[in-house]
Amino acid sequence: MHVRNEKGFTLTELIVVMAIFITIIIVTATAFEKTVDQSAQQTKSAETQIAGIVGLEILRADLEKTGFGLPWDFSPAVTYSEASTENTETDDIRPSGKSVSTYNESTGNAPRAVQSDTTTFNAGSNYLVIKSTSIGTDAASKRWTTVSYDKDGIRTRKVWGLSDRDFASTDRVIIVRNALNTTPVTRQLIASSSTVFSGTFANFSSPASHQSGDTFEMYGISADTDVRFPFNS
Repeated sequence: MHVRNEKGFTLTELIVVMAIFITIIIVTATAFEKTVDQSAQQTKSAETQIAGIVGLEILRADLEKTGFGLPWDFSPAVTYSEASTENTETDDIRPSGKSVSTYNESTGNAPRAVQSDTTTFNAGSNYLVIKSTSIGTDAASKRWTTVSYDKDGIRTRKVWGLSDRDFASTDRVIIVRNALNTTPVTRQLIASSSTVFSGTFANFSSPASHQSGDTFEMYGISADTDVRFPFNS
């Protein structure tokens, strides 16, 4: 008599095994979804922290340069306007009741290196205006040089830094005269007229009028053809 070997799984066993596998898949998928969400949150948090660090570094760099290259006096007197009288800033960030032209300088006085005001959109926040020749974004704004004359009228020019940091002939510059022989000592912006106070380095590289002991500092500013004010802001 032949005995048949009957081995296998019952339907109940298959259903139980499938239920176990489905439960494991659901638990695993839920854990994976939470891991992905946490990773996305951590990534966004890291991006926010990096953006904050970058913003603080930009602010720190600008604050370090505050007032760099600003003149104290003008020769001849100049006329300039940093911003129009229009409200070019939106109401949520502009100080209440003020336009950005509020921060324009009185051109008869030396420009202030920094100005600030409280804003309306967030208590304790400030509207900060920084003025300097070196806070521009173009390469020329990072360059400066000096021209000096001895008692015999011999001209000497000093290039600060590497030679590739020297001005290109087309870079726009302003000239500030350090008049050490005057009382009081002054830093005087040299202008061609009341509205022309900058020029290309090729045209401005040799100040015409000077006295023994004078030192002229040349600062690069924004590359605009018609510069509206003698610094970057």
